Amino acid sequence: MDGPGFHPALLVQPNGTRLFVLIIEEHGDEAVTVFVPSAPTPTIGTVQIATRDRLQPLDAKGGEVLQVLGNWGIGARSLLEKARANAAPRSEEIERRP
Repeated sequence: MDGPGFHPALLVQPNGTRLFVLIIEEHGDEAVTVFVPSAPTPTIGTVQIATRDRLQPLDAKGGEVLQVLGNWGIGARSLLEKARANAAPRSEEIERRP
């Protein structure tokens, strides 16, 4: 992450469900402050401290996530497909390339 801001991510819960969140602040260790917006009013939500290993950063803008939440989740599929398409290959995939 480069600098403060509202960086979109998914917060993976212990039961496997994922929540859209905005990363607000890195703590310099494994802790991160996140805002968990509510639907359909994404300007309302909770602030939580999470560990970095539970976050999956999204290649999206904060406004895109807020728009999806404002529409009761409509558009989440395309947002996640875009994130998957733009994701960097994992190290084991790079090793398998010729």
